[in-house]
Amino acid sequence: MRDVPWPPRPRRFPPPPAPRPPRRRRTGDGVSRLETAFAVFATLLMGTQAVTMLLGGGSEGATARPILVHLAFLGLYAVVFALLLRTPRVFASVLARAPLLVLLAFWPFLSAFWSADPGASVQRGIALFGTMLFGLYLSWRFSLPGLVRILATAATISFVVSLFLIFAVPSLGRMTTETWVGAWRGLYFHKNSLGLSTALGGIVLVFALRETRGLLRMAAAGGLALALLILVGARSTTAVLAFIAMLGAVVWSANLQKRPATAWLFTAMVLAMVAVALLPLLSVAGFQMAMALLGKNAELSGRLPLWQLVLQVSSLRPWLGYGYEAFWTPDAPMVRWIAQSLRYTPFYSHSGVMETLLNGGRVLLVLVGIVYLGTFRRSYLHLRAFPREPSAALPLVFCFFFVFTNFSESKILLRNDLAWALFTAFTFTTARSVRFRFPGRAPVALRLRAPAVQGAGGGAA
Repeated sequence: MRDVPWPPRPRRFPPPPAPRPPRRRRTGDGVSRLETAFAVFATLLMGTQAVTMLLGGGSEGATARPILVHLAFLGLYAVVFALLLRTPRVFASVLARAPLLVLLAFWPFLSAFWSADPGASVQRGIALFGTMLFGLYLSWRFSLPGLVRILATAATISFVVSLFLIFAVPSLGRMTTETWVGAWRGLYFHKNSLGLSTALGGIVLVFALRETRGLLRMAAAGGLALALLILVGARSTTAVLAFIAMLGAVVWSANLQKRPATAWLFTAMVLAMVAVALLPLLSVAGFQMAMALLGKNAELSGRLPLWQLVLQVSSLRPWLGYGYEAFWTPDAPMVRWIAQSLRYTPFYSHSGVMETLLNGGRVLLVLVGIVYLGTFRRSYLHLRAFPREPSAALPLVFCFFFVFTNFSESKILLRNDLAWALFTAFTFTTARSVRFRFPGRAPVALRLRAPAVQGAGGGAA
């Protein structure tokens, strides 16, 4: 017979499990949905002129903007900087891999020592620094497929809102100037800005078509259809040519990924076709006929006379220029002289090279050229290193777009602008995956590494 203790012992129950913290939904890059939404929102603001239009920033060429516009962008950059500081070691290591680009970020502050308007150079340099921080943030937190999704989503939203303004509020969504009356401008002050942004967004959506499946692919196809519609309505020749050139670059890069052994033959054929197409432009009659077909005159809508005057002005300060964004002051003697010669007052030079000469002379132009060539070469090697990832070609395609855009517009060191932020992002992305070495007798040794998938803490694997 079994003895039973009396009184009976109290029964012990295991302690209840501690409540689990709520799980944060994350995307494929290990980034929370909230942070992804912030990235889309920030990309939308950087890629359009909605903030300036909404807060009363005047026209596209206005030199003075309301304080609310500056505060809006400064608030955005403050959030980006706070997110970057969560992992300072990764932040510092990424910066160390592109030192020349970091030097470009500090160029406006250096140029204040010889600037024609030191206060303007420093103030606008802060905005440029924030723009490049945003590019670093995109590179640090998102892989290239994730960045394609971010850019495609922001582009589709901007297309929808622009079309709403174009048809529902034509006084805001369409040009009212006598020369381009009725041309679409959407969330921008000028049709050319809408056209170039749409061309870039359309190419990103082409990559999104290759990266996505199911409903997401259908959404990307719908966004691409809107992009084509806006390109027609904007009537921007530069944007249409840029879109066609980038489509060619996408086809070329896809061939380079799939058939690297015969890529040289395809490249030679493309270069031969381009040379044959450009051959008639060498004659005056052929150039004038081509401009007439494109709806332009022989002076490229007044750009050639402006470029001649800018070259004369830049020759007075050939090495260091006039300081970052310190030249185009309406009351400056040189600007008044240009305005008297052209019979209108320009607010920039309509050329990335010309604007760089004004911002920093030959020194800055050479520095930008070195950074660009390094980014271009790394983008090519990155494409070859990841042949099965369609988005691996995006940095290289963007390099073509960047050159094409800066022929008649200025995107080099442009503050509060998505184009320069993306150039910064792709420079850091390719610098992370492709590293140059010069050891011993080997002329160039390459170390290729797959892009790391960032986790919740933002650190690279």
